[in-house]
Amino acid sequence: MAKRAKTSSFVTEVELNPTGRQAKKMRSRFEAAHQVYDACLGETLRRMDLVRQSPKWRPQFLQYSPCWRTG
Repeated sequence: MAKRAKTSSFVTEVELNPTGRQAKKMRSRFEAAHQVYDACLGETLRRMDLVRQSPKWRPQFLQYSPCWRTG
């Protein structure tokens, strides 16, 4: 279970009623942000694969991540 915040807080939802032009602008901005996110995620995963293929990575990972050590 998630830890509870020490300070009180609340969440509210407000329904948007955009005009046609505003909705089109929001959709295009959301799509642009989605494409940037996907591109960054793809590049990050590609680089992580390259790191994991490195012969030097595994010993360093085990040295600095004691919870993954076996034996």
